[in-house]
Amino acid sequence: MNKLPVIQPAGLKAARAAAAAKASTHYDREASRVVVNIAQTPWPSTNYKRRVVAFSAAGDAAAFAKPESGKSNYWDCTFALTKAIIGAGMMPIPHAFNLLGWVAACGSLLGVAGLTYWTNTVMVQGSAETGEASYAGLAGRLVGPAGSALLQAALFGFCFGVMAVYLVVIGDILAGAPGAANGLISEVAGIKSGPALVRSNCILAVAAGVCAPLVALRDISKLSVFNVLGVGAVMLLAAAAGLLGLTAVITGVAHAPPVAPNLAAFGDTPLKISMGMAGVLPIILNCYVGHQSIHGIMGMLTPYSVQEMKAVCAGSLALGCAIFLVLGLGSVAAFGPGVSSNILNNLSASGMAPLIGSQAAAVLSVLMLSVLVRGGFLVSLLGSFALLMFPLRTCLIELLWGKTLAAAGSGPAKAAKTAEIESKNYPLLTYGILASTVATAVLVPDIWAALSIVGDLASTVQAFVVPGLIGLALVGGKHLSAAFPGSAKGSGAQRAVALLVLALGVALFGNGILQRVLA
Repeated sequence: MNKLPVIQPAGLKAARAAAAAKASTHYDREASRVVVNIAQTPWPSTNYKRRVVAFSAAGDAAAFAKPESGKSNYWDCTFALTKAIIGAGMMPIPHAFNLLGWVAACGSLLGVAGLTYWTNTVMVQGSAETGEASYAGLAGRLVGPAGSALLQAALFGFCFGVMAVYLVVIGDILAGAPGAANGLISEVAGIKSGPALVRSNCILAVAAGVCAPLVALRDISKLSVFNVLGVGAVMLLAAAAGLLGLTAVITGVAHAPPVAPNLAAFGDTPLKISMGMAGVLPIILNCYVGHQSIHGIMGMLTPYSVQEMKAVCAGSLALGCAIFLVLGLGSVAAFGPGVSSNILNNLSASGMAPLIGSQAAAVLSVLMLSVLVRGGFLVSLLGSFALLMFPLRTCLIELLWGKTLAAAGSGPAKAAKTAEIESKNYPLLTYGILASTVATAVLVPDIWAALSIVGDLASTVQAFVVPGLIGLALVGGKHLSAAFPGSAKGSGAQRAVALLVLALGVALFGNGILQRVLA
């Protein structure tokens, strides 16, 4: 099998000198078959660094910079990607356990995590091969204009829809269910009625007071502390569910998780049952979608290497999967058939009291746990909201300035032009997106219907369909060197996985359309 040539420091120095002499000449990917390692390059008009692929003698001189061997920020990047993955999409997981049974639910969580890791590595390898610094650019280079347009629509729909859902969930955490006075405001401040318990008012207050300053940050690495706190909060949510399940087991009131699917919940005909069960998979897929943030994390990782970035993807998915399993199994054991499609409703003080007791100390501990768990998850959602602003802003730039970016070329030149446009229009783009998501969140009546639509029609495309097509292009080698693992023995296996991912994505997308047509 042909292996990717790696230029060592001495070779890189010579390549850098050769590139400087040819700086006015745009590289020809087909004419230059020698690929150098990924180099650190300042991202124009921003305060953080991104990596781009530098090609040898025919490369762009601006792409060459001395590789640094500083302290690794692997965990910062892993937490950042985990934070991008974990959000409101995890709240229906316990309900999915009740619907599918624990065997199928655990299998689905593990299986989707494995396929998602493959799609992440395809993106990382594809960027190393092409030098594209965005997901849409990578899709356009390998899949073509139609693939890029499809991905841009899916990315925009996913990021925008999920950001709006996050705001709705934040409003519900603070205000509680209508008329129930069981939100954080009621539990902490004792307020039982009034404008403070109106969800839309809470959304507007959080957007103005917290989201507006957060999205003003131009450096994704400045969210590192926020990301660690957010992941910790999500882990606390899962731990609380696990401890409640364990408490139920010890006290003898635990519910046995169902083994087989609850077929009656999906419909009364084989077709409805099949479609209903398939419709749960996009909900699970939603939990793992972080593809829109991969390139941002690549720009954050130091020192960069393809293998280290793949390790970041593996670490974040493993952490997320562990959290989802604990949350699902613990919640079902604690609450059984009464588990809500929004697990936070069960984790209110009133929902947890029957498991812990009615004594004064128990009541106080329940209240503290409720505040910590739901308040921590609120922090988690705020971090996710800020992270999603980065890919959504890039996606909007590619939609609005597509012709300008196409004229700039590809790879480093396109990345530099994107950064220039972003710098000039940063406030307008950022706060225009914020205002639009706030308006949508105020109008959305049912977040779960919204999450289902996002999963069926957006997550399937960006997480399975497009990566499957990219994988086929890489294995085929029509546009690339023979660097992708699989040029010889592995090509059959890689092609089979790519076809599986593509077929699954298309099937789930079609199922989502059909369900809505027949509804």
